[in-house]
Amino acid sequence: MTTTPLPSPALWDAAAQRQAALKLRLLIALIARQVRNDLDRQMRAAGLGGWLQHTVLTLLAERSMTISEISRRIGVEPSTLVPVVDALEREGLAKRGQDPHDRRRSPLTLTERGREKQATTSPIDPQDILLGALRQFELHKVAQLLDMLYELADLLGVEEETLQSITAYATAHANTISDGLTVPAQPHA
Repeated sequence: MTTTPLPSPALWDAAAQRQAALKLRLLIALIARQVRNDLDRQMRAAGLGGWLQHTVLTLLAERSMTISEISRRIGVEPSTLVPVVDALEREGLAKRGQDPHDRRRSPLTLTERGREKQATTSPIDPQDILLGALRQFELHKVAQLLDMLYELADLLGVEEETLQSITAYATAHANTISDGLTVPAQPHA
């Protein structure tokens, strides 16, 4: 494992900050790709088209939402979501509706079949690569990592509602995982 020595406070200059930001950007991209590929594998095994279908089903289980609302919540362009929603509709898992107060809005809702699929699809399986990696850390380090990531997301402008949803979702689903790593939910301050 490669570790990065911390610069002394006197050396925490613009160049060191840029270097840290670039390293973090690349590491996050690499980690995200690995985790997303593994999640795609899990969701395809569960009969879904991948992580994005599962994410949309999970959001719609909370409440009806438009494609634009889902886009804002998860940071994916609406044009990327259209084929995902189309596939969910074709499979009978979601349906578009009409807002009686605003005819321009087409809120999406889960069908009964979509609710069943969402409820029976585990958000993480025991063989998940991220879960396996987290098991290598002590609990306090995982809690520190989560705290720092929440703080970073907040500083980057991620909506408070989204951060709270992450905590609520993880808390609600942690008990449905039979042998996963249990980490106390870190409420976002």
